[in-house]
Amino acid sequence: MKTIPKYLIEKIVAVTHGSLSVKAFESWLYENEELSDQITKDAFVLELYAINYSKKGVKYALEKLLTDTLGQDHFQMYKIKMLLESLQLESTDLLRILDQLYNLWTYNDYSFLEHLSHCYFMVEECESYHMPVPDDTQQYIREEATVLLNVIQQGMDKDHVRLEELSFPKRPSLYDALKSDGNEIGETLTQLTTEATSKKSWWTELFSAFKFKR
Repeated sequence: MKTIPKYLIEKIVAVTHGSLSVKAFESWLYENEELSDQITKDAFVLELYAINYSKKGVKYALEKLLTDTLGQDHFQMYKIKMLLESLQLESTDLLRILDQLYNLWTYNDYSFLEHLSHCYFMVEECESYHMPVPDDTQQYIREEATVLLNVIQQGMDKDHVRLEELSFPKRPSLYDALKSDGNEIGETLTQLTTEATSKKSWWTELFSAFKFKR
């Protein structure tokens, strides 16, 4: 596998998941003298400069270039790492980040992302009811992201480790974490029907209950 500077990989991945704009990346690329000096020596760098950044499909082109060079699994590892790092911060873009993790869980069968993927529905319900995301939910998301990130970082420190080879600790789900709290959310979850929770639709039932109370 070709060695690509870590900073360059992270810049490209940042563009593909939306935390860095195409325009900002293009400006950074053309102002980077170290990379421009490598155009005639490095085929990967040459292909970066060959991309037309004013046309549509730049994100796809960057992702394909990086995936073809690193391999799909290694690219996904970097992508998940950066998304988890974003969750550790008090991001105003929480739903978008969780949505991307949900898609990674759904289409790639990354079971370790299941708990965070279910958080997507909780946050989505909050937004649909124009309610702030509860502090304990935000804390759970940050803690879960930190645990997963530590495992992934340890794997990245080793050579050629695949995501499927990493060992993630068993953690309580958001439902279990919230239900154990002695607040209004915990009390409401305790009262929900077994049928609702078994269908993993507890977040809808929860907010319906709150709407009814109001």
